[in-house]
Amino acid sequence: MARPIPRLPPVTIATRPLRSNIAFASRTSFVSPLIGHPSRPPPRWLVLRACPSMRHVCADLYCTVNYFGARCRANRRPAEGTYMTGLIDARRTWELAEKRLAEESDPRRRAILTTLVAHMHAEHEGDLDALMATVAPNACYHQWGASPVDRAPKSYAEVREFYRAVVENDCGRLAHHIDRLTVDRDTVVTEGILRIAYPGRVLVGMGRSVPDVDAFYLYETRMAIVWGFDEQALVVCEDSYSTGDGFADMRRLGPEEVPARMGV
Repeated sequence: MARPIPRLPPVTIATRPLRSNIAFASRTSFVSPLIGHPSRPPPRWLVLRACPSMRHVCADLYCTVNYFGARCRANRRPAEGTYMTGLIDARRTWELAEKRLAEESDPRRRAILTTLVAHMHAEHEGDLDALMATVAPNACYHQWGASPVDRAPKSYAEVREFYRAVVENDCGRLAHHIDRLTVDRDTVVTEGILRIAYPGRVLVGMGRSVPDVDAFYLYETRMAIVWGFDEQALVVCEDSYSTGDGFADMRRLGPEEVPARMGV
């Protein structure tokens, strides 16, 4: 989900190397991820590369595994109220996408919706590996809004670093209260109010003055996101358009307004 980027020291990013089918298959067990760990389905690129002659079969299998994986993740989530508040309800991020997925019959649209739902849940849970498994190797994000400068990540490595900063700086307590969702064969558009509980110490690092660095502060803006997907139904772009500066009416949040932290 697009948002102002927390600043962290530069790090070295290890990207995923390409491997031959033989070498790749020799080090990969499909029994374990599909049966032993149903909550962590293999990334779509993994399934298609290992079985190039069965792309359509594997694509359907991938969607099925992701569906049951999402159900397993839902079953192990904390009780209601720990990851949502009246102001910031994380369920609003994915509920429309899950509803559309349940109703959709077109295989291609089901594939991209499955990826989108998995992406949303992984981001909420702070699961960096699961999140990046939904992102295409040639991903390039864009961000437009209050700032004239597009600071969104422009490569797979930069996207990973962006989400790493979000997780490590505890900037993932958010909800995109989506009230409109449109699906095409290669694109999904989501629109709604984005609310984020930002840690005071992070805001200070971004050059903003806050009365209490140990408190959380509200970032709120209406945002539309254009999600693009490649042939493997992986996220190739997340282009966001916001109505203005989400910090314009920033206020300190009460303890009852801050959802519990998920992930690392």
